[in-house]
Amino acid sequence: MPPPPPSTAAAAAHHLESLLPRLFSLNHYKQFHARLLTSGHLGSHPGGGVLRVRFLDRLALSPHPDALPHALLLLRSLPVPDTNDLNAALRGLAASPHPARSLLLLAGRLLPPPSPPLPRLDALSLSFALKASARCGDAPTTVQIHALVVRLGVAADVRLLTTLVDSYAKCGDLVSARKVFDEMTVRDVATWNALLAGLAQGTEPSLALALFHRLADSFRELPSREEPNEVTIVAGLSACAQLGSLQDGLYVHDFAKKCGLDCNVRVCNSLIDMYSKCGSLARALDVFYSIKQEDRTLVSYNSAIQALSMHGHGGDALRLFDEMPASIDPDGVTYLAVLCGCNHAGLVDDGLRVFNSMRVPPNMKHYGTIVDLLGRASRLTEAYDTVISMPFPADIVLWQTLLGAAKMHGVVELAELAASKLAELGSNVDGDYVLLSNVYASKARWMDVDRIRDAMRSNDVQLFHSINNQ
Repeated sequence: MPPPPPSTAAAAAHHLESLLPRLFSLNHYKQFHARLLTSGHLGSHPGGGVLRVRFLDRLALSPHPDALPHALLLLRSLPVPDTNDLNAALRGLAASPHPARSLLLLAGRLLPPPSPPLPRLDALSLSFALKASARCGDAPTTVQIHALVVRLGVAADVRLLTTLVDSYAKCGDLVSARKVFDEMTVRDVATWNALLAGLAQGTEPSLALALFHRLADSFRELPSREEPNEVTIVAGLSACAQLGSLQDGLYVHDFAKKCGLDCNVRVCNSLIDMYSKCGSLARALDVFYSIKQEDRTLVSYNSAIQALSMHGHGGDALRLFDEMPASIDPDGVTYLAVLCGCNHAGLVDDGLRVFNSMRVPPNMKHYGTIVDLLGRASRLTEAYDTVISMPFPADIVLWQTLLGAAKMHGVVELAELAASKLAELGSNVDGDYVLLSNVYASKARWMDVDRIRDAMRSNDVQLFHSINNQ
């Protein structure tokens, strides 16, 4: 049967392309794949190559767990895959729960023989690989991809080099990230943001602030492509929060006003966090209440509740939590923040009410906070019952919390039980022994105190004494 005229084939390809947004289930994808095969639109017809790539890209990024393996099967079945086919698979793998497979595909090791040879790599191929190595924290692979960038002659691509800076930064190689940044003759705002965020969230918040000042000081001379945006401001505020530098935080806030970004919700959320961590609760709350109620996000409420809890205003944190609109569902961060506030304020019944009404599964930190709350209130039986009713085993910190509560209230049996559990978990720190010893000492059980000291010596536990100012 002769192939249809080019105009007919192009029209058929256009019709099939219009169906792509309507593919949801794996069966839909398989049916569409079959249609491409039977109609010859996997590449032989006009428009077929473009349609194939778009289908492969959509398939590789589908949330269905079997969609990505099917995309790799499709790639392997192509007699002569082109660069765009490869890039669609690389993109899907880099965004998947297993980004390292993107690097294996790039190295030609993911598709075993008799798979076709890989096509020529381009800047986009390397960009997806760099995103994968960043997610894996794989610094050596980032160095190898950097070498490919130079060898393939694509080092003038601003977006690719920006991704390289980001990958180095996320892998913890901040020296290389700065070197690539400084050697770039052309940058855009994303380049600045990649290095700022890497320094701020890594180990060099002071350098992040220095870079931010460099950007702010040359603000008027910057080309439009390098003008700061909300991501820039957020990175600067993150550095201030880490350093606890209120003066720098005020500078960044003032710069945000000059840029017209101070009302951006993401910036406001970061301002709340920064002011809170820099000790200015009043400024943090001023920013929160400056956000229109309909514009507040979950992060806005989380930041404000955390600020109130951190500064010892547990009752206010609880009230703000109770005032959250029904359209915003609390997450684990919200619950942990309000539970910490209740813990610091001694609001036991309110804390239990919040804990028992959680709409998300509690994690170890939620349980730890409620156990600490009950322990401080001398409700040790409830604290112990909470620990043993958990859907997962208690960790060392949780048993140490219970041991501390038992010491506080002089409950020997619970202290012994918690100490036994800590020994089973392999904890061998001096604090565990000291707490149990102090419980025995409070009951004048000196033989048990001596037994604990003997156990410390036999287990080679070093006792670290505090140094008091004379």
